[in-house]
Amino acid sequence: MIYAGEDPKFIARRVVICAAEDVGNADPHALQVAVSAMQAVNFIGMPEGRIPLAQAVTYVSCAPKSNAAYLGIDKALADVRNVQIKGVPPHLRDGHYSGSHDLAMPLDTNMPMITPIIMWSSSICRMNWLERFIMI
Repeated sequence: MIYAGEDPKFIARRVVICAAEDVGNADPHALQVAVSAMQAVNFIGMPEGRIPLAQAVTYVSCAPKSNAAYLGIDKALADVRNVQIKGVPPHLRDGHYSGSHDLAMPLDTNMPMITPIIMWSSSICRMNWLERFIMI
């Protein structure tokens, strides 16, 4: 493609797309390599830009493939398009603004990612300073 005179930016764009669509989560590093090559081509130009392009092309082409992200976003978009949205569940609503009490949105939320730490620190360690630090 380079020899035929194709725009190197177009080649880099296609490599980035391939890394995202075809390689995806099978090797997430492929996208980083492709984006880095695209930036290098933009920064250094040709003829030197052919080297990072070649590196990205060989990396992406040899990487394992997975289109799970591609299929997943398409399914999610189809759900949004075809399923009637019924509103945000009460436990996910924000209660940190004025007027939230009028809508019966609680300010007190249970944060499961913090609760075990608080329980652990209060029942096992008995460290008052740790409890105060976590509760802030």
